Amino acid sequence: MSKLIPLCLAVSMIVAFHAKADESLIEGYGPYYPIEQSFSYPGDTKFKVLWDVAKSVDEGKLNNHINSVARFYNMHLAHGTTANNLDLALVLHGKATFDALSAKHYKERFGYENQTTQLIEALLEKGVKVVVCGQSATYQNVSADQLIDGVEMALSAMTANAVLQQQGYTLNPF
Repeated sequence: MSKLIPLCLAVSMIVAFHAKADESLIEGYGPYYPIEQSFSYPGDTKFKVLWDVAKSVDEGKLNNHINSVARFYNMHLAHGTTANNLDLALVLHGKATFDALSAKHYKERFGYENQTTQLIEALLEKGVKVVVCGQSATYQNVSADQLIDGVEMALSAMTANAVLQQQGYTLNPF
């Protein structure tokens, strides 16, 4: 029986380690400030939030409109929300469509690295749904096979926003 206790403790530590690993921040993105809150929310609050981004950025810069998704994820995780309670989506259209191009296709098209590629990949790894407007993509000669793996193509951003909001996502205005 005494050998069973250390084994149980070891298994518990492994399970806790894996749970904690799933709760990691998106490193290198989404900076936030720790806040002592007077406006509080229950610890088990489920956030189902959608961002709609149409703007791109200047050459060689990170798209901070997309970085806001990482900021939301990181600050809520750091302030007690679990990753299971964060269900986030990002809809890209207009010039922001280019931010969803794979590193290879972006460099071929523009001649320089896309600073937002790794951010979108990190968001996808955390389970963020990333959707590109098919209308914007087609207008800008972007095909689905040129997108970062895991990015979905919708009929339009209008369609994606309507469907996601019907599924319970709230639109974040920031």
